[in-house]
Amino acid sequence: MSGPFSPSINSECGMLVEGHQATPMFLMPWHPAYLGRHLDALGYEKARDLISYRWGVADKKLDEKPRFSLRKEWNERLKVRTLDMSRLKTQETPIMTELFNDAWRGNWGYVPFTKEEFDSTADGLKLIMPPDYGLVVELDGKPQSFVVALPNFCEIIADLNGRLFPFGWLKLISRMRSHCFMSVRIALLGTSKALQNSATGGLILMTIVEEARRRGASSPGQHLEAGWVLEDNMAMRRPIEMFGGKVDKIHRIYEKRLTAPASVALRDGSRVDDNAASQDSGS
Repeated sequence: MSGPFSPSINSECGMLVEGHQATPMFLMPWHPAYLGRHLDALGYEKARDLISYRWGVADKKLDEKPRFSLRKEWNERLKVRTLDMSRLKTQETPIMTELFNDAWRGNWGYVPFTKEEFDSTADGLKLIMPPDYGLVVELDGKPQSFVVALPNFCEIIADLNGRLFPFGWLKLISRMRSHCFMSVRIALLGTSKALQNSATGGLILMTIVEEARRRGASSPGQHLEAGWVLEDNMAMRRPIEMFGGKVDKIHRIYEKRLTAPASVALRDGSRVDDNAASQDSGS
């Protein structure tokens, strides 16, 4: 068995093993440091680590013009546009579903995202995502990558102690309208599989990173977080680190192999080999 997943690797997953003092982020699980030690003692082992990166606004030249997408050879071919929130389900979620599943197909822990799931996610995005927090990158007029970022709602819900009633919901609505978020998280990203591990794919990812950092520099936020990234996904990690991303948190997926006992006990106290028991029961 492996986990934790809630309910799959596409949502909240992993146990926090590094970065307990880092800024808590919306929809990112937090666990006390001792919990991982308990799992180690119980024989659970690391399956994969999921890495979250952080950029600080104080980093140099965050608001500089893009270095790649404005080059002559790419200026006409490569376009970055904002998600059309007015046509989110009719136009954008089919694109996101196709790109996400194509991008992550074959990766460790991959679970397909259905359009119905993206439509459900879109209902929530309309309520909490600022209009310019979703991007689509097109190459020669065809969508090749997308990214969705979310403001860090932990900043406005921490003191509610998980309670919306009787007055928590009023505070939440008021803060959503007026709060200047200091941190933002890149929550979803997908790039066409055909372009991964290619110079063009690297260019698209760098363009996304540049645009996200540039937009972050024009907001009051103090840092941008990107996660999760599989520890062995170097095609994703290299450009992030090239643009100054620093490891902020590590969430671990644990696994443990379950082995059946050599024999099973019967009600009369005798024991029988479990293979024979399976045959007798018709299984």
